[in-house]
Amino acid sequence: MKKEILIVEDERIVAEDVRMILKNFGYTVSAIVSSGEEAIARAGAELPDLVLMDIVLKGELDGVEAAEQIRSALHIPVVYLTAYADGDTLKRARVTAPYGYVVKPFVDKELCCIIEMALYKSQREKRMEQLAAMMSTIRNIDKITTEEKDPGRLIRRICEGFIETRGYRHAWIALNDEPYLLAGAGKSGVGREFSQVEERMRLGELPDCARQAIGQSEVVTVRSPSSVGACAGCPLLKRCDGGETLTVRLEAGETICGLLSVALPPDLAAGGAESPLLTEVAGDIAFALNSIRLEELRKGRCD
Repeated sequence: MKKEILIVEDERIVAEDVRMILKNFGYTVSAIVSSGEEAIARAGAELPDLVLMDIVLKGELDGVEAAEQIRSALHIPVVYLTAYADGDTLKRARVTAPYGYVVKPFVDKELCCIIEMALYKSQREKRMEQLAAMMSTIRNIDKITTEEKDPGRLIRRICEGFIETRGYRHAWIALNDEPYLLAGAGKSGVGREFSQVEERMRLGELPDCARQAIGQSEVVTVRSPSSVGACAGCPLLKRCDGGETLTVRLEAGETICGLLSVALPPDLAAGGAESPLLTEVAGDIAFALNSIRLEELRKGRCD
């Protein structure tokens, strides 16, 4: 997929030259804007992979101020374009932690090399952040499974933890011994939708993603679920629009004790890193649930 770059440059001739250079090297220019205010607005609307920002801009916001707002609010990498800037401006620019500088006039290959290095650095940082967040999620689930010995409260707390630590749209776990005890969590009050899913599952009507997951050990991935096809009629469909759902069975040894399903927003879905995380935590959840059941059986025999 081609990387999209937003050009912020108030000299139109320079901006068009940069556009052609980037196009020749395989990039897509999402837009060309000439002010800091426009840069912030377009970056927020289009979420480009990188912003190429002239330091000296006309208007109330210069390139440094615009870059600071874009980096802090949107976490989009910024590379500065500059022909001249005074010492104080350059000091301010350094504080914004740019991913590189391109000095005018520049050589085509130099520009693209700096951009490529900036994109690589940004992707690496995002990957490290994802790994840190995943480890935090795993630690949180380990803590819950250690503390909680009631299956209903256990799965509810885990679903809430997914929403808090990963930013999922919703998460639900169904245990297959009620015949289905479902607990879930989601943003903007999805309780009614969960109730509808639970009612159907108690009647043996599993969502298509759940039906597939029961039959395989791998994570079932449904990208951009729509009202056309297998997902039609699912009460949770509108909560999945434009994103991705991942569903996996909870399996401990030979025992399949339920299902785990989560809905990802588009930014997490694009990363492709959530499936291994779900596989990891599904095993931990299944082990904890199986341990609770074995302990209840042991106590029953003792009584």
